[in-house]
Formats: sequence, structure tokens, C-alpha cells
Amino acid sequence: MTPGNAVASVLLTRSAEENARTAPLFEALGFAVYSVPMVELRPIPKDACGVRQVRRLAGGEPVLLTSAFAADMWLDLRETDFREHAPAAYYVVGERSAALLREGDPDIPIAACAGSAEEFATEAFAGVHRLLYPCSTEHREELPARLRAAGVQVIEMPIYSPVLPAATGSLLPRIIAAMETPFAIAFFSPSAIRNFFALAPDLPPSTIFCAIGTTTAEALRHQGAAPIVIAAYPSAQALAEALAAQTS
Repeated sequence: MTPGNAVASVLLTRSAEENARTAPLFEALGFAVYSVPMVELRPIPKDACGVRQVRRLAGGEPVLLTSAFAADMWLDLRETDFREHAPAAYYVVGERSAALLREGDPDIPIAACAGSAEEFATEAFAGVHRLLYPCSTEHREELPARLRAAGVQVIEMPIYSPVLPAATGSLLPRIIAAMETPFAIAFFSPSAIRNFFALAPDLPPSTIFCAIGTTTAEALRHQGAAPIVIAAYPSAQALAEALAAQTS
């Protein structure tokens, strides 16, 4: 039986840009894919970011970047407010982020690159005493908490925030009504889950929920969602494969 015969379609809940990149991974496994962005990444005005205060604290320490959006925004800051504050090195989540930094800030070495924040071993930060972390207002706390427990001072600088796109409220019920059942809903962050369930869609009992990792799965459990398919490791490819394996 092919995946498409078991679970006919998948609803993606990332930003529109990320959904477009993720869709082919599910389509290659036989799923029809629908995009309803539950998250839009919105930059925070510089004054609200506390850039001036951070510049007084920062200077020469490594920088941690856990998303391509953060990497892109940080490169903008490197051309303006942090032009004279070259970091010692970059610690990066995701090869897309690493590629952006290699092109946009080629003189700064990438000390380590991991597939997800959860995969970053504390040992990778050996010798680091202070770290600048340009991040989301709703970033996951696991990695910063582990670093602080290891004695690293983490200077957080929120530079963007995940918000619910304005059109999603009217789009979601129309898409769900059009989807062939049974279908799955793929989640990649707790913020998308919060936004999704705030809209309180009427879902068929055959709906399967998919989580990119354990933190996202826990957010689904908190909403009473079941059954939940969890990726073997935090990547969209692994999530697509896990759904195919468990529903074919």
C-alpha cells in the first residue's frame, strides 16, 4: 500500500516560504500537500530588540543562530549596528543558515553546525564563556538552559516574533473541507500549534498529528491531540518518512 492510499493528504503549518520548501518532501512520498501557514516570522523594531544595550554588552564573543531567518536578520545587523562587533565564531543550526553566513560573513569561522538545537552537544561550546544569541521571542529554552548550566553566559537578543498570518483564519476551514480523509497535520513548532488550536477547527476523528520533535509533540499532547507521529530526528525529511512508515 502506498502512503497516499493510507493518509491521503498533509496540511503544512510552517510559514508560507517554509511550506513551499517542505512540500516536495511529502509529495515525493505520495501525499497531496496543502499549505496553511500558522506562523509568520515578523522582525521586531530595533528599539524593541534592545540593540543598543546588547552592543554595550557584546563584543567579540561567538554568536549562536538557530534558524535561517535569524541568520538573515543577523547579517543585516552585521552591516549596520554590529559592523564593528565582529563575532569570534558562529554556532549554527541548519545548513541553510551556515550557507547564508559563509556567503554573507565569510571572514567569520563557523565553529559548529548541527541539524537542530537539540542535536547540539554542550561539548561543542568548550572554551566559550559568553555567547550572543539573536533569537525569536518564543525560542526554545532547552539549548540556552544547557549552556547556562555549563557556565556559558547567554546574551539573548530577540529580533523576530512568530505571529498568526491575517488570512489564516478564513483559509483554514476551506482547506480542511477540501482535503481528502484521512489526512495528517504536520507541526514544526509549539507556536504554530497554539495558533492552530486557537482557531478551533472541526477535525475528523481520523486526523493524524505530526511533530518535528519532542517539544512540539508535548505541545500537541497538551492540546489533547492524538495520535501523534514524531520524527526520528528533527528534520522535515524525517517527519515525512515517519508519517509514511506509520500510516502505509
